[in-house]
Amino acid sequence: SDLRENGERLSAVLAGMTEGILAIDAKQRVLFANRAAALLLDVSFQDLVHRPIYELVRLPVLQQAIEETFRSHRLSTE
Repeated sequence: SDLRENGERLSAVLAGMTEGILAIDAKQRVLFANRAAALLLDVSFQDLVHRPIYELVRLPVLQQAIEETFRSHRLSTE
């Protein structure tokens, strides 16, 4: 129950952030996204989860940062 409560608390915090937040799995599908991310990507919030990130991201710089992060297994800050 503690783990579930912590997960719910984290989801509430991330959902309320003004910054766009995406969690992407190893197959580069969106696991979690907040509404700010949907606005930034100009996609319906309901359409984000479980979709491949390459279908959603149209900015070459962002695509490159995502690809580099998966290739290097290190966080990209660009």
